[in-house]
Amino acid sequence: MLQLVRTHQGISRVELAALMSVAPSTIGIFVSRLLKENFLLENEVLRLKRGRPRTALSLNPGGGYLLGVDIEANRIRAVCLDFREEIQDSVSISIRPDADVEEVLKLARDAVLRILPKNRSRILGLGVAAPGSIDIKQRTSSFYKYIKGWENVQIGSFFEKNFNFPVYLESNMRAMASAELWFGQGRAADQFVSIVVRSGMGAGIVTQGKVCKGAHQSAGEIGFWLCPAAVLDRQVIKNIFRSNPAHIELEEIASVRAVLRNIATCIRDGQPSSLSECGLHITVNDLLEAYRKGDKMTVSHLNAAADGLGWAAGQINVLLDPGKIIFSSPFMALGQTFLDRIRRKATEHVRERHLSAPEIVASELGEFSGALGAAAQIVHHWVPVR
Repeated sequence: MLQLVRTHQGISRVELAALMSVAPSTIGIFVSRLLKENFLLENEVLRLKRGRPRTALSLNPGGGYLLGVDIEANRIRAVCLDFREEIQDSVSISIRPDADVEEVLKLARDAVLRILPKNRSRILGLGVAAPGSIDIKQRTSSFYKYIKGWENVQIGSFFEKNFNFPVYLESNMRAMASAELWFGQGRAADQFVSIVVRSGMGAGIVTQGKVCKGAHQSAGEIGFWLCPAAVLDRQVIKNIFRSNPAHIELEEIASVRAVLRNIATCIRDGQPSSLSECGLHITVNDLLEAYRKGDKMTVSHLNAAADGLGWAAGQINVLLDPGKIIFSSPFMALGQTFLDRIRRKATEHVRERHLSAPEIVASELGEFSGALGAAAQIVHHWVPVR
């Protein structure tokens, strides 16, 4: 019922009863209780010629707080939302390149401490978006190659030992799909796929308004897909691998980490690029600026990444026909030129098979989408105390 109120701000009790197919009297019982407990607000919005004025229901921002933390290889981000799911506070903390799992978890704990509200009695829970393969029942992440020592990490128990409120665990990519479903480009869509391109890669699959986890919690691991080298820039492939492989793991050509590493490798081999001025530490901002200035090497590597992502979008469209594919990545800051290249490659792939091309868009949620999606998990699990 609370989810319907959230998505239909200003809904009346009668309209809510109709959507839920229950008697208005039953809705009235629950609404009265949630009003009393300060989770709902009810305001008069329209005085009709006959009968009682229509009153509108909305979520009470003071009903409680939802916390979310997103852990990836380079950065930790945390947000505090009010009960209306509007951001009250946020923090972003960088991670040292050689940090181990213990240090990363402590940084994640510190990030949560920095966004705690003053009224901690109204915290309804903490959602954690974690990297790697997630086991929801065991509340663990089995493996993540980009953080030292990240194997069978007891994430759920770690946060529960540090905080005395409920903790809900989800994978980064599915949390970001939840963020699109609740706050972003997928808000009005019944089905879509969210492709996340950061240190690693993954896809969050939404069907019938729900995020798909898979039989073994592994749905969406597209970073492991073998992309045909034929769809990529042959010279780029040769420069990186010094050979002509038939297939390349998608994450090794299209992830942010891979592009930075591959360009650095080419610079060390003496290939010309304006990025050579950055030394051994090329940042994402350096990469984006070099692309905008037309640096030949940077453009070719990012074009290869776009082609790989377009190929993946085409494959996903053949498999799932999602209607919409949403890309979330620092690469989206490159604008329409980069996104159009992805679209062209995806469209080229599906037209060969006489299929409809998906709508391909960039996420508009920014760097905190993982933390937002983690906080949104609380809404799916939380119920008012009886």
